Amino acid sequence: MTVHSSPLDTWASIIPEFEKLNTLNAFHVQPCTTQGAEAFWTAIAKLPSLRKVSATSIAIPPRLDVQFPHLVELCMHLLWPIQTEQWAQSFVFIFTEMPSLEK
Repeated sequence: MTVHSSPLDTWASIIPEFEKLNTLNAFHVQPCTTQGAEAFWTAIAKLPSLRKVSATSIAIPPRLDVQFPHLVELCMHLLWPIQTEQWAQSFVFIFTEMPSLEK
């Protein structure tokens, strides 16, 4: 599934309804609030069939308590308006909570 130019807060919470989803691309989903980003990454964690995620400017919020053992491919572009601190936190999270990544 590809979502383009749609505010993240309007659709992130329904991602778990797509139980057989194996690939998700999210591009230009501004504005992206912390609540929207939390909903997005929490939904990703709830879909064991999801193997590939590509996301633009959706930082992983600090203190998010989820794991992603099912993800094997992640493409993240953390562009403006992502702050340096958000980028660093996301980077650390990827290496600690996504052990199955191959790409």
